[in-house]
Amino acid sequence: MTYGDIADYLGISTWTAGELVRSGEIPGRRVGRRVLATRSTVDRYLERRTE
Repeated sequence: MTYGDIADYLGISTWTAGELVRSGEIPGRRVGRRVLATRSTVDRYLERRTE
């Protein structure tokens, strides 16, 4: 998932999605010039935030 995908999925801004990945709250990996996260890591973040 790109920052845009994460933002759409969580209902947040693209900038905020990027901040979550840059801070490590949502683990991501650089692939070329893009930073990607898996849906499962985003789901785990969401579960931690809604408990």
